[in-house]
Amino acid sequence: MHSSFSTNKTVLITGVAGGIGQVLWSGLPDEVTRIGLDLQPTPAAQTYVGNCTDAAVLDRVLTLSAPVDALVHLAADPRVESPWAAVHGTGIEGTRQVLAAAVRHGVPRVVYASSNHVVGGYEADDPLPGQNGRPRLTAQAPPRPDSLYAVGKLAGEALGRFYAEQHGLRVVCLRIGSVRAHDDPTRADRLRRTWLSHRDLLHLTVCSLRTAVDFGIYYGVSANTHRMWSLANARADLGYRPVDNAAAHPAETA
Repeated sequence: MHSSFSTNKTVLITGVAGGIGQVLWSGLPDEVTRIGLDLQPTPAAQTYVGNCTDAAVLDRVLTLSAPVDALVHLAADPRVESPWAAVHGTGIEGTRQVLAAAVRHGVPRVVYASSNHVVGGYEADDPLPGQNGRPRLTAQAPPRPDSLYAVGKLAGEALGRFYAEQHGLRVVCLRIGSVRAHDDPTRADRLRRTWLSHRDLLHLTVCSLRTAVDFGIYYGVSANTHRMWSLANARADLGYRPVDNAAAHPAETA
C-alpha cells in the first residue's frame, strides 16, 4: 500500500532536539530535506525554535519551508510521569495545532509519535501478551493507558483519526517502543520485549511516510522474540520489515 511519496521530499520534524528526533535527523536518507522545530535550539541548519502549541509559529515555519510534503510529530514531554499540564499542553493541544496546521498548509501526511504506554496496562497481566501461548496485542486491542502521559497519547491518536476522516489528512500513528541513545537492549528485562533499534526506527519512519493508508495505528518495535505487540498490520500496510532482535544480544548479568 505504497503511494507516490518518494524520499526526495521535504519533511518537518517537531521535537527534533529529542532523542528520536536526533536519530531521524541524522539517519533519514540524504534525499530527504529536513526541517526541524523544537523548544530547544539545535546546531543544525533549517531548524526553528518555537512551541508547537502556537499556531503562529507553525504557520511561520510551514510558510518559510513550503512546500512541506510530510510532518513527523514528535514534540511532547517524554516523561511517563508527565504532569497533566504538560500532557494537556504540548501533548494534546500541540498535536491538535500541528494537525490543523498541516491541513491549513496542504501538508498531505502526518506521522504521529504515539506510545506503547497506550496499552501499558496489559503489562500488569500474567502471563504477558506474547508469552505462554497468549496472543500478541494488535492495534484493535482496547487501550489500557498506564499513565496520564499515555492518556495524552491516546487523545493524539483520536485527533489523528478525526483529522483523517473529517479533513482528508493521511495520519499514521506509531505506538513507539523503547528507543535508547545507546541503542542497546541488554540493560533491562523489559527492553528485551520493547526495544526499537535505531535502524528499525528509521525504516519504520520511511515506511510510514510512503504508505497510502488514510489512517492507521501501528506498533513500533523491532523483531524481538519476546515482544508483546503484533507487527502484522505494520507489515501488511506499511511494508515494515524489522531486522533487529533483542534476543540476538546476550543479556547483561549482574
